[in-house]
Amino acid sequence: MKKVFLAITAVSTAFLLIIPVSVLAFASSLFSNEDSVDIDQPQFSEQTLQYLPWVTEILENSSLSGDYATLILAIVEVRTQGLETDVMDIAHTLYETDFPEDPHPAVSDPYVSIETGIQYLKRLLSLCGVVSMENTSAIALAVQAYNFGSGYIPYAEEHGGHGTSTAGLYYQSHRFETDSYRDVNFSAKVMAYLTPSQDQGYQFPVPGYTDISAGFGWYDPWNTGVQTWHSGLDFPAPTGTPVAAIAGGIVTVAGWDRYFGNYIEIRHSNGNVSLYAHNSKLLADEGETVNQGQEICLVGATGNATGPHCHLELHINGEAVDPRPYLPEG
Repeated sequence: MKKVFLAITAVSTAFLLIIPVSVLAFASSLFSNEDSVDIDQPQFSEQTLQYLPWVTEILENSSLSGDYATLILAIVEVRTQGLETDVMDIAHTLYETDFPEDPHPAVSDPYVSIETGIQYLKRLLSLCGVVSMENTSAIALAVQAYNFGSGYIPYAEEHGGHGTSTAGLYYQSHRFETDSYRDVNFSAKVMAYLTPSQDQGYQFPVPGYTDISAGFGWYDPWNTGVQTWHSGLDFPAPTGTPVAAIAGGIVTVAGWDRYFGNYIEIRHSNGNVSLYAHNSKLLADEGETVNQGQEICLVGATGNATGPHCHLELHINGEAVDPRPYLPEG
């Protein structure tokens, strides 16, 4: 069913004079020239995080990188907090999808909702020219279009690009004030989950061992004069020393890798991922929810390691970053 948008009617000067001050204040905030909303980086709820395995699986099947998982979870969190069967709230935009069934199974099946929502978002990302998670401005436009409909994309491009002022004008011209689903700040709320913060409250991975034997960047681990890229930090400690989760989250990988040996990955409530490698033993399983400080593995030297240590990586928006600024001083 196609949605028919009402044309905006002309408003007389006399009518404007009797608009209550409160309404004028709302309009002023709605059409602010600010292109972002001051929103602290939020956290994902457990209800939203439970859908991470499905999100990861569907992204793989849709040829979208797993790096988009945080973006998908953010849409789920902002729209439904993972509490409704139509977790991606796709019912409002089904008329733009390839699934014309009525009623559509996405409304009553969370898996189909995520599958349909990802397909729709993939189309919007393509229309906005997004090729990676680094195209943040284009992603923000696509995300707002997820809430407004694809017609917002050419409108924004013709009106100086996406921002709250542009979104506000589009909102008004399409009479969205009568539709509680539409949200001028939808993109800002979603993108807040993708904004890295260096104040995550992370702890050191090996309690009592804070010395770093190898930092983030290029180094020569074998003293051969050949530099190798090191995508994390190494914390030396005796074999069998407990390794703790630097923050709470869901274990997404607990397995073996030729380089990492026994390793664990945890996706945290803000979408960031921490990795712990070269362990002698794993104490947590895939799909398990762990708390900050919980023992998840034991220090070892499995895989490509020169001695017993914990190799820690931190990934933000799919990219490995230096974990040191995110850890406590010491």
